[in-house]
Amino acid sequence: MDMDGDQKANPMKLNDNIIWHIPDKIFKPCQCSGKIRRKHSDLVQVLLPSMFRNTLLKKNPIQLEGRGAAIFGHNANFKWFWKDTGDPEEGNPRRRPKSPRFSSKTAESDRAWAHQAVEI
Repeated sequence: MDMDGDQKANPMKLNDNIIWHIPDKIFKPCQCSGKIRRKHSDLVQVLLPSMFRNTLLKKNPIQLEGRGAAIFGHNANFKWFWKDTGDPEEGNPRRRPKSPRFSSKTAESDRAWAHQAVEI
């Protein structure tokens, strides 16, 4: 950021090719705080190619402080996502099915097999 970024750009430029899009709030408490059955805020920040700069709405600039963290990834409120290669695509990423090797049934069968092996 120090070499090629621009913290005052809107959206913020992290380097020559990547901008930081803030879909919603940042550095704010979750909207569910202190409330029963409220939907959680999606505080995930989005990295985009600089070619998106002119298509995004301007946001109030943020001041980065010396301490803290931002989480970058897919934000459910911003309907663009990165695949393994190429530029981001509009829509939501497809969910991957759970791996069978981590299922509780597999763990139970592994324990049963280990128990049988000890009894022989």
